[in-house]
Amino acid sequence: MATWKRMPWTRLRAAQVRGFWSQGKQEVLPGKLFGETPPPPGQSRKWESWELPYYTGMLLAVGILYFGLQARPNTNIRDWARQEALKRSEETK
Repeated sequence: MATWKRMPWTRLRAAQVRGFWSQGKQEVLPGKLFGETPPPPGQSRKWESWELPYYTGMLLAVGILYFGLQARPNTNIRDWARQEALKRSEETK
């Protein structure tokens, strides 16, 4: 407790409160994504049973959205008004 009394207020406050973005209490950083251990050299990683349907579904969804949104009708009010104005101006000539 004696060391706390000798510390300035800012250091004391920083030592007591850990922010959301602080490193936390993890002792050792694993360094591996999702805790997986890499396969031995010369071997490839075996896919889980859910990975192929997941990646296929995501690829199909992206393709459907991309091409579906490109083919949607133009419902912009300004474009309609411009076409209508051109049509009416052609009729008056």
